[in-house]
Amino acid sequence: MGASVCHADSFCGLGGSSVQHSEMRPRSRKDHYDTAGGLQAEPANHGIDGADTAPSSVRLRDGSQDKQAAASSLAEPKDIRGSDAENSPVAADDGGSESLAANYFLREAGELQNLQHFGGGPLVRARKRYVFKTGAVYDGQWLGNTRDGIGKQTWPDGAEYIGEWKNNVVTGMGSFAHGDGDKYIGMWRPCQSLLAASLALNSWFRGMEPYQILRTSALLALAVKLLARLRWITRHEGLKAYFLHLVTPYLKKLPMVKAKLQKEMQKTMTDMRAKFSEDLTDPRTHLPGKGIADQEILKLIDERKQLDTRRWTAGKITGAVYHGGQEHYDFIGQVFSKWAFCNPLHPDLHPSLRQMDAEVVQMVVNLYHGGPDACGAFTTGGTESILMAMKAHRDWGAAEKGIRDPNIVVCTTAHAAFDKAGKYFKIYVKKARTDKDMAVDLKHLESLIDSNTVAIVGSCCQYAHGTIDPIESMGKVALKHNIGLHVDCCLGGFLVPFMQEAGYPLPPFDFRVPGVTSISCDPHKYGFAPKGSSVVMFSSRELRHHMYCYLTDWSGGIYATPTMTGSRPGGPVAATWAAMCRFGVEGYVETTRQIVGAARQIAEGIRKIEGIHVVGRAEVCVVAFNTDSDAGFSCYAVADCLKQQFGWELATCQNPACVHLAVTLLTAKNAAQFLADLEAAVQTARENPKGFTSTAGMYGMAATLPAGFIEDAVGAYVDAMSEAHAGPAPAA
Repeated sequence: MGASVCHADSFCGLGGSSVQHSEMRPRSRKDHYDTAGGLQAEPANHGIDGADTAPSSVRLRDGSQDKQAAASSLAEPKDIRGSDAENSPVAADDGGSESLAANYFLREAGELQNLQHFGGGPLVRARKRYVFKTGAVYDGQWLGNTRDGIGKQTWPDGAEYIGEWKNNVVTGMGSFAHGDGDKYIGMWRPCQSLLAASLALNSWFRGMEPYQILRTSALLALAVKLLARLRWITRHEGLKAYFLHLVTPYLKKLPMVKAKLQKEMQKTMTDMRAKFSEDLTDPRTHLPGKGIADQEILKLIDERKQLDTRRWTAGKITGAVYHGGQEHYDFIGQVFSKWAFCNPLHPDLHPSLRQMDAEVVQMVVNLYHGGPDACGAFTTGGTESILMAMKAHRDWGAAEKGIRDPNIVVCTTAHAAFDKAGKYFKIYVKKARTDKDMAVDLKHLESLIDSNTVAIVGSCCQYAHGTIDPIESMGKVALKHNIGLHVDCCLGGFLVPFMQEAGYPLPPFDFRVPGVTSISCDPHKYGFAPKGSSVVMFSSRELRHHMYCYLTDWSGGIYATPTMTGSRPGGPVAATWAAMCRFGVEGYVETTRQIVGAARQIAEGIRKIEGIHVVGRAEVCVVAFNTDSDAGFSCYAVADCLKQQFGWELATCQNPACVHLAVTLLTAKNAAQFLADLEAAVQTARENPKGFTSTAGMYGMAATLPAGFIEDAVGAYVDAMSEAHAGPAPAA
């Protein structure tokens, strides 16, 4: 039987001595044997020549007379080594009297591993005296080659232990005496790592001046902190991205760089102003001095409505307009107008509006198979629903787990609203990579979860490629780690619940999946409700409470709101209720059948076109494609050609490069036409790859510049979009 490697860090007192020191103090080399607990007082009986006899002051906690008698019996030196042990060489003191028990234990353990069983044959318990090559002497009970039971060991530097052993480790009741007489009497237990570190540090600092110890300690602490920070950067951002983020603000201040940026920003602003000026009608930037007649206003409104309608009625755009039927819009408009001036913030004034608000939420919760405690809230859009869900999980983590530095783990394909939630609520957003079908890589996702993770996120379906993440497997991960799981159904919220009945079955993705704690769903997309309507759902009222904002000491009175907004328009609430009741289950099953059927038809057609391929799985309403690596032209060139020659407006995506079409009720009717135009555009781009470069150039530039520079360009675009005139920019 091989002996366990035993260090002096196995000494760890639990107390139990007759007298304790009144203070903690490291005083000399003898204190290198001190335990993690308080030092013990010196008993009156020091023994003979360094406590060769068992001290009479040893008091056993359990009052065991047998153990005390056994320990006392060791006081009489007895040579019970046998003939082989009697001639064992004893190492002379080589000047290593300053060595610690740890060094001896290491060497002793190695020596014991090479011995044959003392009695030979089967493993037996025996009592023998053995002299180690280090000079240490053990006299006591053994189990094979392992010190096990009551025993006494003396080291060359005078230190001595008398008491209980277990598998070469000091454990139980015992007395430890230093060579100069200091003694600890009490209980012991293994404490491997802590005391090993303590002994190593004591040995390292031996002989140093106080200021040297302080300086070295400070440098060590700084090094540990820097290494921890480096590890965090490597795991989360990467050294290159971190470095670029660090130096970009300084690069932008360099005169040459600053001048170049200002020139480019001015060009961007000029181009955007020119673009936005193309469709201006009777621009006004000041309040008219006298009110305008109703008929004049209505005439201008009709003109502007025609301008905004002409670009989508043909059904050649991605997403944005999900129904397109004028008769439906007229009906919803009538309902909307009746509640346009009502505010859900005042349920006492608008009880019917409150009722419709609650009924919309409950109908959606039931659609997603919520249990009796499931609940939700009406919000202004998918982004607000996601923000509220993440806020709720953040506050839950703080309240239930004491998390003060929260993070969430999402797939790289998750909606940008999760990053916005991270920025708004100081939640760190970790990104898990995708598999070949653009679904989240479960192993990577789980590896990113740590003690500060409050939730993971799955999409059903995700925006860029239309793939559904493995929600059932993600639910198991969430339960395993006791964290939340949010399912983002904003895009396909009124498609995926009806796909089963429409003939396109899906695995469970809603509250039927154990572990799902929140879901976001947008009626204003495929629910055909007006813009400004979304629902965030929770598996329990307790979790929803963490979404609320309370102000109990405000001078204006007690204030509480369920979501981010205070006042809300009543029109979207009433119109959403009307749209959902108008379609019903049968209506939504039919629209789902048309939309999902068209999306799958387009995906199958793309697979037959040479030079391009489907990206993702196109499981619901989104179909994404990219060009093959050897095609000789980019997907962005195809998108530009489709727009310029055929009038199709597609969405451009990146990382990886692709373009997608989100099929709506309008575009579903044009699926065959889209495939024909796409095939023609691919051929045109193949023949003239340099003829369609505007989008490719923009994304190509974005791929080569740090994010800080791209943000400036995007900021210029947003500035131009927000301007109310087409003239020169206002003076700074």
